Amino acid sequence: KASIYLNLFLCELSEEFSSTKNDIAHKIKNIIKLGMNKNITNREIARELKIGIRTAEINFKSRFGTTIHRYTIEQKINQAKFFLKYYPDMKIIQIASDLGFYDEYHFSRLFKKETGITIVTYINAQKIQLACEKLKFTKSGVEKIAFECGFHSSMYFCRLFKETFGLTPGEYRKREQL
Repeated sequence: KASIYLNLFLCELSEEFSSTKNDIAHKIKNIIKLGMNKNITNREIARELKIGIRTAEINFKSRFGTTIHRYTIEQKINQAKFFLKYYPDMKIIQIASDLGFYDEYHFSRLFKKETGITIVTYINAQKIQLACEKLKFTKSGVEKIAFECGFHSSMYFCRLFKETFGLTPGEYRKREQL
């Protein structure tokens, strides 16, 4: 009987410890989301939760399969992509500042390292994607679409469009409207 009670007790302890680990991991995630606009360190997270740095890192990695640092970077890059997609006129230096990066150069290097493309390439891809929608669903002229999508030169827009699709915007519109 004693061994059965001991096993039950150990199972309860194990479940309680497991839920505590998950709670810690989720609390870390929330701290990261709330501190997105600054560089919050693992030490600061651990101090806020009153646990050791290693405990924080181990709990987080066992729950989410990634390190706190990697998760923070991924979240900041995703937030940057959101800004770049929905606020294309927002300055890169402003995005970098809002996300707690030291400067726009540090942010730009990290963006390229994480995504494989430069910020300018990403922005242009978003603009080209918007232009494709306008070419398909409006009768606006190519020059007007170029300016509506944030290009300052219709010649640059046409060159970039052709590099991307192998077609001019006019050829693309004809092909898509068939």
